[in-house]
Amino acid sequence: MSRAIEDMVEELSQPKPGTQPLAFDSEHAQPLLNQYLIILKKNTIAYWRYPSYNAVRFTFTAIFAVLMGAAFWQAGANRWAFTLSAHLCYDDTIMQHHGEDLGH
Repeated sequence: MSRAIEDMVEELSQPKPGTQPLAFDSEHAQPLLNQYLIILKKNTIAYWRYPSYNAVRFTFTAIFAVLMGAAFWQAGANRWAFTLSAHLCYDDTIMQHHGEDLGH
C-alpha cells in the first residue's frame, strides 16, 4: 500500500503537460506578525481553557515561594547556613528522585 501512495505522490507532484507549476508571491502564507498573533491567540485560548488548573498552579507557586523565602531568609548573612540549606534542598529533591530511579 505504501508503494501505491508513493507512486501517487510522485505522479501528483509533477505538473500536468501544458500547465504551469504552482507559484506563489511570497514564501509564507501570512506575514510574520500575523503568524505571531495567531499563535499567541491559540496559546491564550489553550492556557485559559482550564482556569481552575491555572488557579491551583498559581497557588502552589505562591506557597512554594513563601516556603523558599522562609528557608533562605537571611541565609546570606551566614555562609554555613546557606550551604547547609542549599545542600538539604538538593538532597531532599534531586537525590531522593535519583534514588527512586535506581530502585532504592
